[in-house]
Amino acid sequence: MEYRRGRIAREYRRWGRLARLARSGLGATHVTHDDEGRKPARFPNSAKHGEEELSLDNAFALIERHPALGFGACAFQNYVRIRKNKNMTIETSYFLGAGASKAFYRTLPLASEMTLEYLLDLRGLPIGFDQAIARVEQYMVNQCWHKEKRLNTFEEIYSEFPENLDPLCPRENLECCLFEKLRLPDHIGARGLDAWVDECLERGHPILTTNYDTTVEWEIENHPGWLGSGDSGLLNYGIPEHLCLPLPSVGCRLDGRSNKLLLLKLYGSIGWSRCRECGKYHLARIYQRGARDAVIGRGKCLGCGGTSRSAVFVPLAVGEKDPNDMALKAIWEEAEQVLRGSRKIVFAGFSLNPSDQKIRELLERASSAGQTFNVTVVLDGNHPEILARYREVYGERVELYRLGWVKYLQERSTGHPFRY
Repeated sequence: MEYRRGRIAREYRRWGRLARLARSGLGATHVTHDDEGRKPARFPNSAKHGEEELSLDNAFALIERHPALGFGACAFQNYVRIRKNKNMTIETSYFLGAGASKAFYRTLPLASEMTLEYLLDLRGLPIGFDQAIARVEQYMVNQCWHKEKRLNTFEEIYSEFPENLDPLCPRENLECCLFEKLRLPDHIGARGLDAWVDECLERGHPILTTNYDTTVEWEIENHPGWLGSGDSGLLNYGIPEHLCLPLPSVGCRLDGRSNKLLLLKLYGSIGWSRCRECGKYHLARIYQRGARDAVIGRGKCLGCGGTSRSAVFVPLAVGEKDPNDMALKAIWEEAEQVLRGSRKIVFAGFSLNPSDQKIRELLERASSAGQTFNVTVVLDGNHPEILARYREVYGERVELYRLGWVKYLQERSTGHPFRY
């Protein structure tokens, strides 16, 4: 046992060094040594382990056998994947904002519509949910806030609600109000999305989104090519599998294929949670209360049985829209590589607001690769101020489609020419 612990410790130090090299961006010709100064290893083409030389596949197998290798191994995996894919070319990628979901589900709000007044409105919320609202209301009364503050958006007001403040827990209850407002109607699909999602799956078109909702998941988990219950296996969130809990699945794919839809949720999801005890992620597909359950302490970790869990999301708050979690950071790394390799990017329902500074920086870094030749911005009507923001990043490569997301997808499915 002591030998095994010592071996894992040595490997941890080695992978930690490889991870630092990965983050520094050093190439394959850089030579490093282990902490004892022995056995130089050439990175990332090979790594020495004992008397044998590890191939990349064997290195990944080592990571799977020893989860204790942790983030260093994760960074090494990401770096190698990036090196393999740095010259990849993607025909089309899609980037969705809140307007894309609202185009099909009119009850879903835009960021500008998520005021305190809206979030604390009982209409559309399940029976018994008034307790969370009452606690937020009581906190506001205790703070002697003026009624005008109810008109502030979630982005503007979120940071003024403290976390873990007993007995009202104002921030946690405000988050629950947000998650409930973003739930899709039960058992209702969005007509017109299915053909597009099927095309993205079949042709390998990645989807990036800042939305918490499960619009895309609902379509893919009800895909006709999947017969069964539980996880269809058709989705790839861009998060290393060894960080995630396996989801129950009974069934099979009728087409016999193994391709997956890459869905990168930059701000997390209302269905995601992370166990604070074992560190594993539960990435629920269409269960829409995973984040809320974690916040209020309902349920247990399916891996270790732990009861302390956290929601996995980036708060839509001014100055706080930064990936704050290992899984989200992995998603952002993957997103940058996808955007770098995309010949065409379609932005739908995303206004690129000045408050989305981290997203803008991501787009600027990816644009510098020079592989994107066409950027289509899908909006409802003419919005010159939004178009100007995109042109600051992509220049004259930007063109506007002003008839909205629903019409855009309809014209794609019918083969009619677009009208700009």
